Amino acid sequence: MSPTHDPVVQELMDHMRLRNLMPTYARSIDRRDYETLRRIFTPDSYFEFNVTVKRNGFEEILSMIKSLERNRATQHFLGNTYIELQGDSAYVETYGEAHHLTPVDDNNEIDRVFGVRYMATVVRVKGEWLIKQIIEEADWRRDEVCFAAKRFKNTLS
Repeated sequence: MSPTHDPVVQELMDHMRLRNLMPTYARSIDRRDYETLRRIFTPDSYFEFNVTVKRNGFEEILSMIKSLERNRATQHFLGNTYIELQGDSAYVETYGEAHHLTPVDDNNEIDRVFGVRYMATVVRVKGEWLIKQIIEEADWRRDEVCFAAKRFKNTLS
């Protein structure tokens, strides 16, 4: 979509789209919707997690994200979002919790929970906001044993 002629309206629209970018990222990971994920990254994007994991280019990032399939499920909860808009680029920082559920046995799972900050450099390309760089910092981690979801299938009716 091309920019509007009213700068105030354009800024509001940009903020709305930028605020929606990280939930789209998180949902795409949780739903393993890799085509949507591809649409929100630039091909030459960069990813970093806690300084130790670094990936260059979307294909490397996608390969790393697909490795999360070893978990039965992931679920991201996002909170505060801070946006600095500068023309056709922006900085978007979002706080959240990332849950990674891994089976231990038939009845139990480990819920590895990370308190994270997603710090994204975003660019407007052909009217769309795309992630150029994303740095994820885990500020804390907690592992909890929980019941496997399949135990609840027939108990909710």
